[in-house]
Amino acid sequence: MASILLEPGESFEHVHGDVSYTTLIFGHVEFSDNQQPRIMAVGEPIFVGAGCSHTIRNVGDATATVFCAHQSSPAIASSR
Repeated sequence: MASILLEPGESFEHVHGDVSYTTLIFGHVEFSDNQQPRIMAVGEPIFVGAGCSHTIRNVGDATATVFCAHQSSPAIASSR
C-alpha cells in the first residue's frame, strides 16, 4: 500500500508487477492507461492489471493525494 502526493502539474508514470487499485483521496487528477485519459472522482477505485503502464497527473491547483493498494496476481501467486 502506498500514498502518493502529487504537486500541481506533477505526474507519476509507472508499472506494477501485480494487480493494483488506485483511489483518489484528495485533489484533481487525470488517470491514463492504455485507454483515453480521464479525470478521477474522489473515492473512485480504478483497477490496474499486472504489467499495465499507467500515469497519474495532478491537474488541480493543490497537492493531490492518491492511494494505491497492491495484491499479487493469480499468475504470480501460483508460481511461488
